[in-house]
Amino acid sequence: MLLAFVFVEFVGSNFTQWATYLSGLLLLGARGGLVTGLMRDARPLPAHEDRIPTDVTVGQVIP
Repeated sequence: MLLAFVFVEFVGSNFTQWATYLSGLLLLGARGGLVTGLMRDARPLPAHEDRIPTDVTVGQVIP
C-alpha cells in the first residue's frame, strides 16, 4: 500500500488533481494497517520472575 501511495503521490499528481486526495487515503490506509499489525502481535514482555521453559538443566548434577 505504501508503494501505491508513493506512485500516486509522485506520478499521479502530475496528471490529475484527485491524485492528492487518493494518495491521502492510501496513506491513511497504510498507517491503519501498520497500527493494526502492531496491535495484533502485541504481547507483554516476560517479567524477571517468569520462568522460561527449557529442556536444558544448568548448574545441577544429575546422579
